[in-house]
Amino acid sequence: MNRPAGVEKQKEYLIDELNEINKYNAKRLDFIRYYRSGATHLDSLYFLRGKMDTEQYLETFYYELDPNFSTNYDFKVAKILSNDMLLAYLMQEIERMNNNGVNLPSGFPSIKLTWMGTKTELMEQLYSWDSASTFGDLPLTQLSDYIQNIFNIQLDKNLSRAFSDMKIRNVPTPFLDKLHDALLRRMGRRKINS
Repeated sequence: MNRPAGVEKQKEYLIDELNEINKYNAKRLDFIRYYRSGATHLDSLYFLRGKMDTEQYLETFYYELDPNFSTNYDFKVAKILSNDMLLAYLMQEIERMNNNGVNLPSGFPSIKLTWMGTKTELMEQLYSWDSASTFGDLPLTQLSDYIQNIFNIQLDKNLSRAFSDMKIRNVPTPFLDKLHDALLRRMGRRKINS
């Protein structure tokens, strides 16, 4: 709500907000490391009411909180989680501004790799991922759109025709076979004939 006008001023503002998060985290680094590590050995000190440790960094509102309801560290965990969400938002906004206001679709990387193999080889890979549900219960068309975007390539729209063509080849999966053989060679193993 406090963003200034102008792209450069907004970037400066968002970067200042990121710096504020970093300052907050730097003052509480020991606790943040403890929390993020999943450790539990100090939970009785941090999260049991009535166990205030005055040597620990107290939040500015500490003397206003209800000691029968919460601890200083309940707030810290909530602040860590909210800062993580805010950080993701700020980074996305800065990236959007760096891309001249173009919002990349969610989940799409800003840097694209270019597929150097053939379209047919990528189709083999695409169908193998879909057949093995490598990305979960994702529709093939959605997976295809994603792969085309990140690999900077345009595949045939008719996916079922491409699959039918693959099925009638003498060797149905030459690219996957080539990948299999290359990996075995890298491991120092001979090609295993099935």
